[in-house]
Amino acid sequence: MVARRAAFKLLEGRMPMRIGYLSLDEVNQSLARQLASKIGVELHSLSFREDEPVGSCDAYLYELDCLTQLDRRELLARIVAGPAQRPAAVHSWNVSPNERRALHGKGVDVFRRLEEVVFRRLRRAVRARRRQAQRLSTT
Repeated sequence: MVARRAAFKLLEGRMPMRIGYLSLDEVNQSLARQLASKIGVELHSLSFREDEPVGSCDAYLYELDCLTQLDRRELLARIVAGPAQRPAAVHSWNVSPNERRALHGKGVDVFRRLEEVVFRRLRRAVRARRRQAQRLSTT
């Protein structure tokens, strides 16, 4: 059991962590790449027009401010529609109290701006998921 935990810790340190980022803003995309790189995670740019297969990234980050109202409503509805498949967060200056409650109810973190703490929080959530999966696989 101890050997398994040690092996998992070693493996976890080597497993790349991939965060999918949905944004149309080139400035935010550039900043996101810098912030992700700074804390050692890979950033994968996603498109709002394509459905990303669940599981291709360890976590997802969505920028809401660059979207039209219709696209924003559709994305928010998709995020809160079912059980969370992966850790997720959104950043926006304009999240209503109702949207915030709905997102938090699904375990989605909400931030006003794109900062390093956003990526640190997602990284922590992914690590917690990996530890839980490892615990379940050893029982």
